[in-house]
Formats: sequence, C-alpha cells, structure tokens
Amino acid sequence: MVAPAPTPTPQLAITTQPSTQAVRLGQTATFSVVATGSTPISYQWNENGSPISGATDASYTTPPTVAADNDSVFDVTVTTPAGSVTSASRRLLLNPPQNGDLRFQQVDAVSTRDGYVAHFGENLSTGLAMSFGDYGSPFHLTPSTTCGAAPDPGGACGWFFSVFATPSSGLTTSYQSGLLPNLQNDLPAVSFDTVVTSVDLEPAIGDYAASVIKSSGVGGFFPVTTQFVLPSDFPTIASQQGAIGHVITAVAFDAGQVFYISYGWQNDPSTVYEVQVASSATLDNVPADAEQLAQSGYIVTAIGGNTTDGFLLVGTRVQGDTMPRPFKAVTAATQDQAALLFKQGYALVAAINSADGTTITWLGEK
Repeated sequence: MVAPAPTPTPQLAITTQPSTQAVRLGQTATFSVVATGSTPISYQWNENGSPISGATDASYTTPPTVAADNDSVFDVTVTTPAGSVTSASRRLLLNPPQNGDLRFQQVDAVSTRDGYVAHFGENLSTGLAMSFGDYGSPFHLTPSTTCGAAPDPGGACGWFFSVFATPSSGLTTSYQSGLLPNLQNDLPAVSFDTVVTSVDLEPAIGDYAASVIKSSGVGGFFPVTTQFVLPSDFPTIASQQGAIGHVITAVAFDAGQVFYISYGWQNDPSTVYEVQVASSATLDNVPADAEQLAQSGYIVTAIGGNTTDGFLLVGTRVQGDTMPRPFKAVTAATQDQAALLFKQGYALVAAINSADGTTITWLGEK
C-alpha cells in the first residue's frame, strides 16, 4: 500500500509590499503588508533597521509624527513555520507637496519617492520635439559655449537631458525647441495638464528650449507669468508670486536678463508660498546654496544659468514650513556613477555640466 503524499507546506510570500507614506507633520502614517504561507504567520515591523516594540501585526500605525521622523525607513519581517522574509523598505515622508502638484519637480511624487533607475540620455537640437512616457530631468545646464557664437536658427544649439524608467504614474515628459521670437506664443499653447519644468534661452543665436511634464490624471495648471526681468528685481518678483499662491517652475539666466515661468493651480487656490532666490557665481557654489535652501524647508523648483553668467536657484516652501528636507549632490563623470542618487528616492531637480564637459553635478531633493 502506498502511503499518501504529504501535504505541501504553503510557500511564504509577500504578495503586497508596503508603500511609502506621505503625511503632514503631526499626523500618523500606516504601513501595511499582505503575506501568504503556512500558519501561524507573525510580523515584526522595523524602523531604520531596528525592531519596533509591539509592532507585530500586518499593519503598523506610527505615533503622531515629529520632524525627526522625516525620511525614516520602514520594513516588516514576516515569519511562518517555513521561514522568514523581509519586505521592501519604504519611507515616511513629512510635508510633501500636494499629490499631483507638478510644480515641484516631482519631489516626493509617486514617480520618484521609491527610487528610479537611469534609463538613457538624449540630445535635443533646435527645431525638434520629443516625448517620453517616463520621468525626465530638467535640461542639463551647460557652459554658454555649447551654442554657436553667431545666429544660426536650425541647429546651432544642443540641449542634453535624461529620461528615467519609473513606476507607472501617468506622466509624460516632453522636450521642445524653437526660435526665440516664437517663445511667448509657444508656451501659452501648453495645455492645462502640463507644467514647464526648465527653459533655456540663447539670445545670441535666437533659439530657445523647454522641458514640460504632464499627467493624465491632473489638470488645472495655468502659466500666470512668462516675463523678462532684471536680476536685481527677480527676488522681489519671486516673493510676490509666492504670496499669491504661484510657483516658479522654470528660470533662464543669460546675458544679464532673467526669464521665468510661474504657475497657479486650481486645486491649490489659497496656499501662500515663501520664495528664496539664491545666486551662485560659480558651479562650485551651487550644491551648497541648494543644500542651504533644503535645510530651511525649501524645494528647488527652478534653476537656470550657465558657467559664464552664474546660476539662479529658486526655492519654494509653504509659508512657515521650515522643516529641513533631505538633499544630496553628486558630481560624477557618467550617469551611472550617480545611481545612488536615483535609487534612494531623490527627485532630480537639476543637472549641471562642468565648464570642461568632463563631469555632471546632479542635485536631488526629497
């Protein structure tokens, strides 16, 4: 007589991973996991690698959050008679931009919060347009010598950018370029589900380029200003824009003039923003200026300039929100060497090529 085959022990598996949680300071956040396997199943949640006392259920709710909790990392170890497995690590984000707000360079958005990977770089020449169903960087800021010295509309410039594979988020990133006299007509034609994330003007040759990002599920953005101003007037104008709930998302600084684009959003009718403008004479100063803004709670929403004229950084924060934000700068000869920046949940708010073209300085914020 043949003995019956033993009943297989169900394999332990996590079928639904926890997700990164984003809440306001003082609120609680809940992390959850779904696991299958032989019973009994036990759980142990961990924060920054250390077990949390009493956190032994399939979900864990934090105490009311404090500033020190920002960017903490949570995971859970699930144990059955068949063994143990630890979930993916997920983060706790405090005071994120409102969900779907395209004006903040995708900082703490679904497309960047759990990390993304370098995908490929591309070059845009004058008169071209490209679109990608992934998260794309702002244009790399470059030395002014990238363009030809004489007017040559139709090919005198090349703008470099990077596109990254991200979780499905409904985003489309597009890049366009054209003749500078057409700029004021081209930008208002951008639809209400789209925000311009970077712009570069080359008045010496009469060309411009812009990067834009759109979301299939979010609309109601409208450019309230596309204007040229003197550098000395720009900080005051930027503060005035924030006071009426508008966010500067793109700025160009070339040949002694500043051009900026500012957006309102119908889902954000009453928020007052504080705006800080930092001026960096050289590329060496940019990372320190950006980090100082982040330490004061600002998100870098726009940056423009070049290694000849210097750089302008626009930091935007909700009025009174001084909680420091994680910031990281990486200078590398190739895109791959900056992988830690991309994989750690930092949104790429700027990329700047060195004057000699040998390195790229990446600025990330979360």
